[in-house]
Amino acid sequence: MAQTVQVVRSSIPAPVDLTQIAHQYVASQLGVGFTVGKFRLIPAENKWWALIQYRATAQKHPVGLGRIQIDARTDSVISLTRNEIAELREKSAILEAQLRGELPVDEQGIVLREYARK
Repeated sequence: MAQTVQVVRSSIPAPVDLTQIAHQYVASQLGVGFTVGKFRLIPAENKWWALIQYRATAQKHPVGLGRIQIDARTDSVISLTRNEIAELREKSAILEAQLRGELPVDEQGIVLREYARK
């Protein structure tokens, strides 16, 4: 079950606030190279969806790899699961390896699971 990260604010939410909340969450959970792109409000779900992007070392523009959700009522990021975080990190490693012309492997030299699925 996903946990939420509560952000306390004293004013009405603004898109800039949501962007900052999302950027802070993504940076803390995924690390360097990851950022947040476009936002989309889903009124029926009362949630914002934000695109998670990754900019590889040798790349000009970031690539969308996933998304996060933000509860529109509370402005809380709905935390990614450990599996979702691992999958996003593998996708970024695959992107980096492909740009170097290499096969994406882990520390033991085993092909990354996300790459092998394709």
